[in-house]
Amino acid sequence: MYRDIINQLVKMYQESQLDNHISVYDGRKSLFTTRVLPFNSKVFVVNLTDENRGSTSDSFDWKKREREFKVTIQFSSKTDLYHLTQFLRRMQPDCPYETIQALDIALRATPSE
Repeated sequence: MYRDIINQLVKMYQESQLDNHISVYDGRKSLFTTRVLPFNSKVFVVNLTDENRGSTSDSFDWKKREREFKVTIQFSSKTDLYHLTQFLRRMQPDCPYETIQALDIALRATPSE
């Protein structure tokens, strides 16, 4: 359900609020974008329509239920590929796990779309 909410949010606000930045969602609580968004924190209202079958086994009527969700997007951190490059060249001792995680999510999200 979380993916549906985020997909609807991106569809609704891609051009107006998200400045056409490409975004990927990790399925939990993080949304990664290609560039910094034009705000530090913002609340979005997303309406999601569910279609559920009737409760009785005889009826095949479909009920549409629209639910409203409030999603807050807040700037958390900026990943830098420079540290990953330095690590791969063995010029930096510690591994930049956050950068690797962001790349992993981006690469996994593309085939699923």
